Amino acid sequence: MRRPPDWLLVLALAAGVFLWQRTVFPLWHIDLFHIQLAALSWHTDSPERMYTNYDSYDQWQAEWYRPQADRLGAWGDANAYFYPPYLAGVFAPLSDVNVSVWRNSLFVINILLLFVFASQILRLSEERVTTRGFLWALALVLLTYPMARATKLGQIVPLLAALFWEGLLRLRTSRIASPILLGSVAALKVFPAGWLLWPVLKRRWSLLLGICAVIAAAFSLSLALMGWEIHRNWFDAVREFGSVVYSFFGNQSPAGWYTRAVLGHGMTGPYFEPTVHIRVIRLLFASCFLGSTVVLLIRARRLELPFALEQALLLSGILLALPVTWEHYYLFVLPPLGVLICHEWQRQRTWMAHLLAAAAFFFTMKLTHFYGDDPIGRIASGSQCLGLILFWLYCATLVWRFTSARSASV
Repeated sequence: MRRPPDWLLVLALAAGVFLWQRTVFPLWHIDLFHIQLAALSWHTDSPERMYTNYDSYDQWQAEWYRPQADRLGAWGDANAYFYPPYLAGVFAPLSDVNVSVWRNSLFVINILLLFVFASQILRLSEERVTTRGFLWALALVLLTYPMARATKLGQIVPLLAALFWEGLLRLRTSRIASPILLGSVAALKVFPAGWLLWPVLKRRWSLLLGICAVIAAAFSLSLALMGWEIHRNWFDAVREFGSVVYSFFGNQSPAGWYTRAVLGHGMTGPYFEPTVHIRVIRLLFASCFLGSTVVLLIRARRLELPFALEQALLLSGILLALPVTWEHYYLFVLPPLGVLICHEWQRQRTWMAHLLAAAAFFFTMKLTHFYGDDPIGRIASGSQCLGLILFWLYCATLVWRFTSARSASV
């Protein structure tokens, strides 16, 4: 079996550590404080302040966000809260503390997740677990800009992605833990619920029922304890969030990239209301990536596709179909990327290896230095998006080859 030389492993680890710490420090808390603030609104009997719409955003920031941020030691731009109310309710007793308590706790968790993701890559590959293999997987995680960026911002998405993949990895061994993990993540973040296409296509009805039961139980309990009004506010906030397209460079969806590179919207602007033009573009992207993904998976539903490949195609198709795909969402595709790199290395070199290498480069690398409000900078601002598109093309091509080979043999 072919394997890369040890000197390359040492170089990859050194580069990973260097690039990771360069991106992570100094630590920010901009993507964590909105959760703490929502928890504080429930803790102080001010649930009406947990969510805000865009029309009231400036007033909400001046009257609620900024005074509490100054009191608790937060700084930076304000972010609105979009998670379900029960997340804030759970952490309400811990909300009235200095932001450093929350930030340092999450930093420790994200450090541990570096090793969790590496171990998940090895388990997904179904290769024999070795120290060398683990270090290669760890090097990939360290080199991945979305992981470092999420750690800097104070994002909980790496934790959700790790829990999601833990659920996927337990599909064959646990009928209880797997639905609980997958359902819990889908109940917190809307887009992973799109993964439910997989048990539908596979006719895994008991798995589907278990996941839906977990989601229903979470919201039923939340409704019973927190009331309907706060959940209606959450639904309105999420619906409004899904109706706009953020042109900010952190939005690495094809729609976000299009608004910057083609429509010329600024890379630090917040959002804009979608015109008929952008609605059509969003529909085209959804049809291209998610529609084609579903067609391919239906075509291959009677085949035993490699699990990593199947999940990579579905998850990348979902992410590319969304109008807003923040960089850290890409971590949901990180474990299969590592596995497919390993498999490609062991095969004979073809043009597919070069396609995957290009995908991995743009997927993992921090290229923000090249972003800018000039035509070249706007094109460069979709570097992560380009990497995911190339990865989707790689997965789609492999699945097409599997199905074509099966058709030819029948």
